[in-house]
Amino acid sequence: MKNLREQAPRPQEGDVNCQRLGGGEEESGKKPRRPRRARQVALVALFVALTVVFGFIKIPMRPVAFSLLTLATAMAGCFLTPGAAALSQAVYVFMGLIGIPVFTEGGGFSYVLQPSFGFLLFSPFMAAGISLLVRHDKFIPKKARFLWRHAGVFLISLLHLLAGTFYYYLLFRFYMRSDLTLSAALMSCFVLFLPTTLIKSVVSVLLHDLLKKRLRLA
Repeated sequence: MKNLREQAPRPQEGDVNCQRLGGGEEESGKKPRRPRRARQVALVALFVALTVVFGFIKIPMRPVAFSLLTLATAMAGCFLTPGAAALSQAVYVFMGLIGIPVFTEGGGFSYVLQPSFGFLLFSPFMAAGISLLVRHDKFIPKKARFLWRHAGVFLISLLHLLAGTFYYYLLFRFYMRSDLTLSAALMSCFVLFLPTTLIKSVVSVLLHDLLKKRLRLA
């Protein structure tokens, strides 16, 4: 019996402490993920709400009404990660398509036949593209990053505007059997909105630079 007692391993103080510390490290490694995910979900919900509100701030125009909708899209791209930015805009579009009246002129799946739906359809890509551009500027000299962001956001906004215009043209040309020319579509939906697109691009970047560090967003 004496030999068995001597051979039996005795618990060391360090063993207990190591187990506790190991468990703490495992828990501490998992805990930060939940608040981070919760914050991402909250930010996505915030920008969905902002997109809804900004969409109703509009000036009636023909053929496409002017609204602050793309400002919300650009801001989502500036403040959120690419996935979260695209998700916020995709959720907004999905809400409108299932019948929730969040779009400028109502909602429902039939909204795909509205001339302005192309701008909604490509908004997740615009948000994701802006987010990628804002977050991958390390190779740009520090003094030039401000100009890089402004030029990049404006360029992506122009691509979004061009894609929406092309959707508008295809809808009128092949669905409504209109004799609308591509040049007329560009004049109505692209050239006409160039000044406001520039203004919204500048505002979104300025808000990003002013609020990013203070709010500690994604």
